[in-house]
Amino acid sequence: MAILIKFIALPLYPLGFAITLLFFAVLCSFLKKAKSARILTLSSFVVLILFSLPPIAHLLGTTLEYQVKESLPPIGTDASIVVLGGGGVPFVPPRKYPEINDAGDRILLGARLFKMGYGKRLVTTGGDVGTSFFKYPSEAEGNALVLQGIGVDSGAIIREHKARNTHEHPKYIAAILDSMGVGRTIILVTTASHMYRSVAVFKEYGGFTIYTAPTDYSISRRMISGSTDFFPKVDALERSTVILHEYYGILAYKLFGWI
Repeated sequence: MAILIKFIALPLYPLGFAITLLFFAVLCSFLKKAKSARILTLSSFVVLILFSLPPIAHLLGTTLEYQVKESLPPIGTDASIVVLGGGGVPFVPPRKYPEINDAGDRILLGARLFKMGYGKRLVTTGGDVGTSFFKYPSEAEGNALVLQGIGVDSGAIIREHKARNTHEHPKYIAAILDSMGVGRTIILVTTASHMYRSVAVFKEYGGFTIYTAPTDYSISRRMISGSTDFFPKVDALERSTVILHEYYGILAYKLFGWI
């Protein structure tokens, strides 16, 4: 199911949708339907350009990122800081050390909160989602190594390396915390746009006291920061895709009854 959800949404992202429209445009041209081919080709370019514009990416981002707020327990609380996966890079050659990607702010914020005393332990998450042709070390393990490298005591790090998606995190984390007898008070650390779905999943599972620490924001207070923002940009297309991914995820999770 986890793999199926990931593949179903691919043609619905801006780039995938634009390619799909172009495919049908080519098909129509072979079938001598010139008018349909022109309409589909134009639609493909409109979709690609529209979602590549920084103001559009900004507007999409505000719909999710402005909804979430930081909510932290008092310093010294017996809480577990849960750093959701997505910020790590597979620890494989030619890399000599674990690395992080654009969502690596999750790992950095988790370490910062731990050092400030907001939690007693750190939980790294992320297993094999089954889409790779090769076997990699779990992201939970790689992120744990990153945390150790920036000064977090290895004894305070717990690895949850079974979950393949957001839906599976609560049950595995609950099992780990219950086995340790430390309670289910957690500080959820994830990308701001991903926080709504993450909190909803943990609430649906039940039994958790949830605090939130959003990070990895894709937007700022200004929709347009310069004249170049009126032109398409690759990073704007990526931001638009990330936000749409979240909306598709929220819709799918509601359909499956997971939130």
